[in-house]
Amino acid sequence: MLLKNFASYLREKTGDPSLHIVNRNDTIGEESSTPLSAADPKISPAKLVEGSSLTAIRIGNPSKTRFTHFLDGIQRTHLACYWSMVPVLYGYTAAVIRERDSNRKMRSWRSLPNESLFFPFEQIDPSEMKVRGLNVVDTSDGDEQNQEHPIGMLDKARKSINRVRSKLESQLAKEWIESYISSAGNWLLIDGSLTEVIDSSATANVIGIIKSHQTQYFTLEDQKKILNLPAGQRSSVFEIPGRKRMGAYSWYLRLHPNAGRDIYFGLIRIEASPRPETITMADEISRWLLAERSPLSLPDSRWDRLIYPIRDCEEYMRSIAPTKTAMEAQFSGI
Repeated sequence: MLLKNFASYLREKTGDPSLHIVNRNDTIGEESSTPLSAADPKISPAKLVEGSSLTAIRIGNPSKTRFTHFLDGIQRTHLACYWSMVPVLYGYTAAVIRERDSNRKMRSWRSLPNESLFFPFEQIDPSEMKVRGLNVVDTSDGDEQNQEHPIGMLDKARKSINRVRSKLESQLAKEWIESYISSAGNWLLIDGSLTEVIDSSATANVIGIIKSHQTQYFTLEDQKKILNLPAGQRSSVFEIPGRKRMGAYSWYLRLHPNAGRDIYFGLIRIEASPRPETITMADEISRWLLAERSPLSLPDSRWDRLIYPIRDCEEYMRSIAPTKTAMEAQFSGI
């Protein structure tokens, strides 16, 4: 385990006055499956591709789901030490695709874990750690702003961990698409934006679900139509630009009634391949997602937007990831 080996390495350095060990993480600790990101609310343009105006569409009753595989990722961090006031951050990231068989039992199709230490090589020479077999990642990005500010360096390290997690998810999605499984009528559901993980034009059998709504794609007047969607109805399909890759077709769907609750309660946004077949299948895909409401993902606080197989992915990854207590224990007594 990298963390144990790094702790052993640090014990040999305890006489170094520039080394400050952190064995209690009060501000960082564990990360959930939600990636770190700049989640400021923003407005982004979208192009309507279904109908002449944004409308609410009844999709009918839930139908038997065709989703067979589910992808999610996790990351956990531990601030191990400051070396000459430069933070060294331990990051555990993992991604998994879980497969649901005909008896609705879940098993892992493939998982990818990663353990690394994150810090700027321009501030700390990594050569000795590499010799010891420690996996290290350079967080230097050439940006002079905050390059000597510990908090700024820590923020860059956390963003670097997020990128590693995204790469693991992308790798798994690509492997699934290239496997025989994707051509056998199976469907993969990704927790998060499709355009952040794969080329959305690569396959028609991959769907992304977005549970948060920091980005708004329509004017406030049209947004009212989305936020007033009753349970079991979806919005018209629209096209969104991709941040890193090709854009996607998208639509909103209300999974659960929100009477007396927040306007976003039970509301998800779906991303799919930008092709005509997606518009044709939007109702059917939405009905599959309605069927995925059972069983509920309780006691998770996001149960209104979190489908159970994705929660299963999270629970599996949490069971094999190092806990906050385990991470802190490695540095106890140093």
